[in-house]
Amino acid sequence: MKIGIFTDTYRPSVNGVVYVTEILRRTFEAAGHEVYIFAPAASLSSKSDDGHIIRFPAVKSLVTGGEDNFSLFFPPAVLSRIKELNFDILHFLVPGPVGLMALYAGRKLDIPVVAEHCTDYFEYVEHYPAAIIGISLLGMALPFTFKVSRSELLGMVKAGIPRVGLGNWSRSLVKNLLTVIHAHCDGVIVHSRKSLLLGKRPKTATGRTLSQQVLTPPKRHRCSSATGSKNNGALRQTTKCCCTLAA
Repeated sequence: MKIGIFTDTYRPSVNGVVYVTEILRRTFEAAGHEVYIFAPAASLSSKSDDGHIIRFPAVKSLVTGGEDNFSLFFPPAVLSRIKELNFDILHFLVPGPVGLMALYAGRKLDIPVVAEHCTDYFEYVEHYPAAIIGISLLGMALPFTFKVSRSELLGMVKAGIPRVGLGNWSRSLVKNLLTVIHAHCDGVIVHSRKSLLLGKRPKTATGRTLSQQVLTPPKRHRCSSATGSKNNGALRQTTKCCCTLAA
């Protein structure tokens, strides 16, 4: 398969998401798949020394105090590049601008999209209080990324209403944002029970409720190595699939 991995943080940054991205690439390539990574560059130059890493011009992120870079790109141009590469599946690790680009492209080009939940966003917004601004802006961008239902839109508006206690408000925003985003993915991978509980157990685009640890491959994915069994009404992975990692 040809797999596109989308991440809002990558080298030269050093963090868990970067390590997961590199592990995914090595694992997929070892299994015979072709992998491209879409990620921010270290500066306004999008030059890349690796033909399979597509860099976006970027500036230092104000949210993390410069620890990460914020990508700058023109969605129609990126969509054209994704269409040209003819991916079988798109996989994103961070629900930021680059991650949402994967979801936007998946809906536009009818490509299965898998989200991987790598970050404890409750802890993230506590450590980086300015992230609440970015989360609010991402929420505003969702209707332009995929078709948002009336109930989802009302839920986002309700979650965005300021309330007493910044911590409770930020958690409400995070939970709502992740619930809506994951509901429009073909599959979601979580690594712990805590990550699973961040959302409201929404149904993915395949119509299945999120279950702990490993979700089934996307509805359009044809992988002979994947099998599953019913477990409390949700399909739970019993063998490893080429596009799914066990927790």
